[in-house]
Amino acid sequence: MIRKSGGQFAPAGGGQFAPARGGQFDRHLHIDTPAFVPSMQTGITILVWCNEGIVPIEDRIAACETLADLISLRDQHPEYHQSHNTQFVTKRDQLQ
Repeated sequence: MIRKSGGQFAPAGGGQFAPARGGQFDRHLHIDTPAFVPSMQTGITILVWCNEGIVPIEDRIAACETLADLISLRDQHPEYHQSHNTQFVTKRDQLQ
């Protein structure tokens, strides 16, 4: 903010996009970068991922059939280590 004469405040232009400040976009950053052109396989992968839906972690723990599956699941989701530790330990004990 900038204080104008008369004690009023006016915005200084901070936080605005470059064109709003009268500047230029950084177009030169992507000149030598090849365009991303998704392949058919990329589209199929995205489609499968979108159609999978979200399976609750409890169901995924219960579905593990081997200790290796359980360890892999736990390693893939460190955000559940503390909150679901009891379920992981119980399933580990069942599988051993």
